[in-house]
Parts: sequence; structure tokens; C-alpha cells
Amino acid sequence: MALFLNRISTLLMLLMASLLLVSSGQLAAQEPYELDWKREVPIVAAGTFMELSFFILHRKMQPLSVEQIEALDPLKVPSFDRYSLRHYKPKAAKFSDVLLYTAPLVPLSLFADKTVRDDAGTMLALYGETMLINSGLTAITKQLTMRTRPFVYNDGAPFEKKQQLDSRMSFFSGHTSTAACSWFLTAKNYHDYNPGSDFRPVVWTTSAAVPALMAYLRCRAGKHFLSDVVVGYLVGAAVGILIPEIHRVNN
Repeated sequence: MALFLNRISTLLMLLMASLLLVSSGQLAAQEPYELDWKREVPIVAAGTFMELSFFILHRKMQPLSVEQIEALDPLKVPSFDRYSLRHYKPKAAKFSDVLLYTAPLVPLSLFADKTVRDDAGTMLALYGETMLINSGLTAITKQLTMRTRPFVYNDGAPFEKKQQLDSRMSFFSGHTSTAACSWFLTAKNYHDYNPGSDFRPVVWTTSAAVPALMAYLRCRAGKHFLSDVVVGYLVGAAVGILIPEIHRVNN
């Protein structure tokens, strides 16, 4: 269900960004960001391509068989990733879900600032593109790698969960990438709209800490290996920073 909701929310964000671009007779050019058709069309097209590719490939995906699950060998997992093999904490998973569903709302909190509200069209377009690219990268990578989640190795986890398609989508962590993308996008937007603010270090520190907490929870839940959350963190943070940065005026 979480995967389905993630795909639906991504498509809605794509539609929102597309409508904003199409409805603009002349794309906006305001401080600190500007929109340009030559840049926006490739970004939206790339995100759409990754999402459609995921849909096509996911329909052909098969769950792990009983034989495949029983043949899993923990010793074949890299030593730095074995921490998650001994964990299966449903409460940690639920807490991480709360952080996941609230994370996309964090960048919207910046609309409390009148300066940001005055630049709403540009901000919403950047928001849609950023979330789309992050989701597309996460989805297609999961589908192409089909890495088995740590809890599948754990005898304490329910066997029926091990046979779900989601149990083969460990790399990289979508929860972590979404949290990092949302929070770093917020920090980057705040930084650029408030060049003289004394709160910028606090915003950046908070934006770095929350995705780190998400990464820890996903490992404790047995949902992801350390390498999954590290890559998810880096990808999400990079997208959250780079998409706004390439839209900087005179950049």
C-alpha cells in the first residue's frame, strides 16, 4: 500500500508541476529562482520516464519462492550490512512511516513566509520536480536491483511478509531518500530566500538530523541494510539541493 500511495502522490505532483508550466505564458523569473522551458521539460520528462519504466517492470516482477527464501545465506551479506539481519521491529517501521508521510509537507511550511508565497508558482514547480526526480530514481533503482530486505533473513519475521513483492525492494531506502529530499529541499529554499537569517544553521542541522533518524529506524525495523539507507540519504539530499540550485537566477 505504501508503494502504491507513493506512486499516486508522485503522479499528482507531476500533474501539478506540468499544469503550472503549461499555464505560464511566460515562465517566471524571480529571485532567487527562475524557470525555463529548456530546463523544465527535460527534468519532467526524465522523471516521467523513470516512473513509467518502474510501472512496466514492476508488473512483471515475481515474489520470492519458498525455496529462494530458505536458501538465503546471511554470510553472503557484506559484514558492514549484517547489523540489520538481527532486527525486526514493527514499531520502528510504523514510526518511520509517520516520518515518511509528513516529510513531503515540510517544504510547504515555507509558505508561511510572504516572500515565498509571492513566488508560489515557481516554488510549487520546483517542489513537484524535486519530488518527482527523487521518487523516480528511487523506484527504478529498487526495481532494477531487486535486493532482498534484511528481515527476509530473519526467522522471527512473518513468512507471508517475506513472500510479498515489497520484500525484494531494499536498495535503496525510499523512506530515507524521501525524508532527505524533503528536508534538504526545505533547508535549501530557506537558505536562498533568507540570505541574512541567523536561523540557517539550525534549519540545516535539523534537515540533516531527521533523515538520519529515519535511516536508523529503517535499519532497526529490518527493512533496510546500512548501505541502503546511506545511499538513500545521499541521493535524497543531492536531489533536494541540486534541483533548486540549477534554478538559481544567473546560475
